[in-house]
Amino acid sequence: MGNNFVDTPEITVFVNSISKAFDNDGNKLVDADTIYIPFSETVNKDNVNLLERAIKRGADVCVHIPAIARDNYCSLIKNYMIRLSDKGLTKVCVGNIGTLELVCSFPSFKILCEHTFNATNSFTVLSLIQKGACRVCISPEVKSQQLQQIMSVSGFCEYIVYGKIPL
Repeated sequence: MGNNFVDTPEITVFVNSISKAFDNDGNKLVDADTIYIPFSETVNKDNVNLLERAIKRGADVCVHIPAIARDNYCSLIKNYMIRLSDKGLTKVCVGNIGTLELVCSFPSFKILCEHTFNATNSFTVLSLIQKGACRVCISPEVKSQQLQQIMSVSGFCEYIVYGKIPL
């Protein structure tokens, strides 16, 4: 299939609070192409309204559902997915196969798989894409040569690069 590396990489940022990503008017506070926010931030009505304002201003937002999602969390996910779709959200990041299958029942969402799937080869990436993912985050353990091999088969990948970690 050839080399699928992009000329200009996209920068995605995970924030632990929606207020760290957007001001009250919905303007971005971080310089990123896509901003990941925790699913827990979408339970609060004010946060959902802020999310809607940010999306209307052109922000590309992805709600992150954690890899460990207990049964009560699954019912919350079901209840909030339609509400989030109505607010303009189009991307969801999942961390386990059960959540992937659950979110696949909402076809309006693009699904991204996080690094906890431990995708270390092209077979895993292609399998997740066949199950409904549009993008897969490659395992941080993958070395450069492995990453190039995976990307030669599938360009639907993300890779974690750590920056300065404040102490």
